[in-house]
Amino acid sequence: MYQLNERGKIGMQRNVAAGKATSPNLVFFDADVRPAPNFLQTLHTQVEQRGLEFATCWNEPLTHRLFAKLLFLAFNFGCLSCTQHFAPAAVGTFIYVKKHAFDAIDGFDEAVVFAEDYDLARRLATRGYKFGLIKALRIPFSVRRLERDGKVKFILKMINGAAHFYLKGSIKSCGVVQHEFGLHA
Repeated sequence: MYQLNERGKIGMQRNVAAGKATSPNLVFFDADVRPAPNFLQTLHTQVEQRGLEFATCWNEPLTHRLFAKLLFLAFNFGCLSCTQHFAPAAVGTFIYVKKHAFDAIDGFDEAVVFAEDYDLARRLATRGYKFGLIKALRIPFSVRRLERDGKVKFILKMINGAAHFYLKGSIKSCGVVQHEFGLHA
């Protein structure tokens, strides 16, 4: 059994897990998600019916706070739904990918220190793999980062990271975004 303890190396950790996988399908979840009991069955049905090679779904914050619900509703519409046909984004809370596609692009780029999930989706889309935003699924997740950072800092970090990613490319160097793993991306 391994213990991966290089903080901030999520791409590397996910690549190690994918390398051990024997299934033709890979599913990546963040540690703070709570998928519904039928999540994987619904995923399987959608992938088969739609012929998907990689996918994500809407994020559903585990909170009663209206601000967080509205923020992630805006994210779901703005960053996931509106861009799905020209710049698909897969969010680390949940990513589905066919192993052959993942292997063909050499998995997560371990040099990426922030938005490794977006980088993976961009490289898959560029290679022509079929993406799907699965609206029949929602992935409930913790809003601990939002609560810890505060509204303004959290939103600015996400905007800064997204702007850099879309305007300049993948974030592989320090100095762009203060990231929770203790890295400066």
